[in-house]
Amino acid sequence: MAEYKDEKKKEKQRRFPESQATEMNMLGVLLSNPIEAPDFASKMTDEYFNYPRHKKIFNAIKALALTSKVDPIIIDNYLTSHGEGEPDLLGYMMDLVNNLIYRYNGDEYYRTLYNEMVLRRIHSTGRSIVEAAETIPDNVACLDEAEKKMFELSDSLGNTQSLEHIKDAASVYVNKLDALAKDRNAFKGLSTNFPLFDKYTGGLRKKNLIILAARPSVGKSAFVTNIVTKILEGDFEKGQTSDKVIAFFSLEMGAEEIVKRIVAITSNVSMKRTFTGELNTNDFTEIISVHDKLTRSNIYVDDTAAQTPNNVWAKCRRLKQEKKRLDLIVIDYLQLLSIKDPTESGGLTMNETAEITRISRMLKMMAMALDCPVIALSQLRRLDGRKAEAGKALIPKLSDLRQSGSIEQDADVVMFLAREDENAVNKDEGNIILAIEKNRNGPLKRIVYHFFGEHVRFTERDEYKEE
Repeated sequence: MAEYKDEKKKEKQRRFPESQATEMNMLGVLLSNPIEAPDFASKMTDEYFNYPRHKKIFNAIKALALTSKVDPIIIDNYLTSHGEGEPDLLGYMMDLVNNLIYRYNGDEYYRTLYNEMVLRRIHSTGRSIVEAAETIPDNVACLDEAEKKMFELSDSLGNTQSLEHIKDAASVYVNKLDALAKDRNAFKGLSTNFPLFDKYTGGLRKKNLIILAARPSVGKSAFVTNIVTKILEGDFEKGQTSDKVIAFFSLEMGAEEIVKRIVAITSNVSMKRTFTGELNTNDFTEIISVHDKLTRSNIYVDDTAAQTPNNVWAKCRRLKQEKKRLDLIVIDYLQLLSIKDPTESGGLTMNETAEITRISRMLKMMAMALDCPVIALSQLRRLDGRKAEAGKALIPKLSDLRQSGSIEQDADVVMFLAREDENAVNKDEGNIILAIEKNRNGPLKRIVYHFFGEHVRFTERDEYKEE
């Protein structure tokens, strides 16, 4: 019996998040304070109000407040002319104004309504998660759906941020300059341990979307694997562990293939010998050494072929929660991601350009939200029919990305790889040019790397000087 009473008590304590009195007071402020009405109307939506009648009144105020004064009579005429009038609506609005006690308490009403609005969204999201648990039999798929819904909620609330005075940004900037004067490396990004690369880019900066693009078989995957490996080696030169947490999403290569490349990059054991098994005792010693370093690293690989940006985001969010940090996300490669889960039938369909546009935007949002750099590889199909002269490089341009949605606009850094001699017969060894064609925080430069195919190894040479 006591248990039953406890349950009844809990039922009474439950409250749907809404406040009719606060909604009425807020509308009273909007209808009687022409100075504050435009400001409140511009940063609110009808979602701040739970009652349909209040939503209707607010939408009329919002439609008129930015261009003219509003009062109960003007709003009543507006709604009547739009077929939404009610016989007693004018009297109701007059009561809202006349019964308002604290005419200049709009900020407090606004905060209360915002809080109630957020709680209603959480309530709605919670119901949809419960529904997912009742209809999706697989726990992993259900968890992904729940995380997707929570992310969508969090992202939508982030979009409600109002304008802030520029003095706040100016103060942050001055403080950064002060810190930079004391320590030149204070705000550099994650070092790749490629000196020229780090010099011109400032390292892999937090919140940045970095695009590495090239035509097929030029070495995109190999180059990004070299970056990850150099980060790992740099850490082990300083100590016994690597604390950098890296998430590597490989939609084309398996995890074992990535390990094979890291072994070849960091040892004297070539890719060919690991493939054929022509290994001696020294080779095994080197391989075990690399294995030991990888064991003590914080590199996490996901080689699931069918991935969506939401899946990637959810996995990275979980990794950051578990490890308390996330230093780099690598995606190989962007065009293999899909907005729609490839394992599901039906649902959303869109053309390729629109899909790539949405994916690149989501990757930029992910970099911002998780506060870490994202390197996304991108495949180039053709270069507008251009052909290289004998012995010359054929370096892509930013315009070559324009057929791939808004990648160029979303990225903070865009880099292209191209062979120094495009028509060279031997593709397994030679110089590769890294062309930095967009760089929000630094110069546009071209760097020469020597590529040694047997070890999938890139060695930085010098700045590229075109003859």
